[in-house]
Amino acid sequence: MRHDEKLSPAGQLWAVRLHWANVVGGVNCRGPHDPDDNRSGLNVSYYVGDDAHRVAANRRRILQSMGAQDWPVVTAGQVHGSHVVTVHEDMQPGFDPSAAGMRSPQTDGLVTQQPHVVLNLMFADCVPILLYCAEPLTVGVLHAGWRGTAARIAEKGVGAMCALGAKPTAIHAVIGPAICGKCYEVGPEVLEALSLLPGPGKALLELPRNHVSLAEANRQLLLHCELPEEAIHTSQLCTRCGDVPMFSYRAAGGGTGLHGAFIALARDPH
Repeated sequence: MRHDEKLSPAGQLWAVRLHWANVVGGVNCRGPHDPDDNRSGLNVSYYVGDDAHRVAANRRRILQSMGAQDWPVVTAGQVHGSHVVTVHEDMQPGFDPSAAGMRSPQTDGLVTQQPHVVLNLMFADCVPILLYCAEPLTVGVLHAGWRGTAARIAEKGVGAMCALGAKPTAIHAVIGPAICGKCYEVGPEVLEALSLLPGPGKALLELPRNHVSLAEANRQLLLHCELPEEAIHTSQLCTRCGDVPMFSYRAAGGGTGLHGAFIALARDPH
């Protein structure tokens, strides 16, 4: 299934829009912004020094475009780990209130079978992974920086889906916009950590020395989990050098806004 990934008219919200049955969401782009303001555009994070009213307006626009403006939102602490949490109807205990919604601390992945609940993680070069299974109807979203990738968060996300009844061969994945291998120079500790993953050569193939493609590393992990190759869509948009404006920590040289991956079930799976 094709997933939109292009910037069309001015004011476009989405870099990647999902087209799975009974699912809404995608990854928002940065959109029109002030190049002298690293946080301008569709920043969705309250924790990067942006004006809270501007963030709230951005998030409201995105949720409205999903038809999810009245649905609860669940986010995560995103500590570059591999902890994946299953979101049930009753989110207490273990979830804390935050400006963006209920938040699971020390967490980098969320999965659910609960309809009309938006799962939302935030990014500025790391890899967003969105997961879907039609039967049983299940969705998830993962945050994969190099540490999370090395800790196999993709594998743990698939495992969390399977714990809810999904089969790996029935799971689909979208690997969203992230920094590309040519833009992502890393140190020896990163190369060493990623070399232990399945298919490390594919993540380094034809790249300059000391560069790695985190998107490809995660694609290899998903293949290792027995997802069919044709069920994995990898975005070709780079957050740093791509022709669709995205937030990029490396391009900004530090502090920047964040774009978000959003996913929700639009109908009751039962």
